[in-house]
Amino acid sequence: MDELHDNKSLAAFSGKLEALSDIIHKISCEISCKCSGGEYALATTTALFNALSSYSWDAKMVLSLAAFAVKYGEY
Repeated sequence: MDELHDNKSLAAFSGKLEALSDIIHKISCEISCKCSGGEYALATTTALFNALSSYSWDAKMVLSLAAFAVKYGEY
């Protein structure tokens, strides 16, 4: 029974992780596509906040920083 519960928990966690990676990828693409010219900073910021409207301010910050790190970070 515990193994079945563990499999369900793992599947739920995997789904949440995939959803977060999709959001981070979307934000990263938004940053790289629209910020390259520099003239669309307000439009990019507005689009990012609209995409993240259902999240708390803390989550918005973490997701945005994660997307920025994926795009510009060095490993």
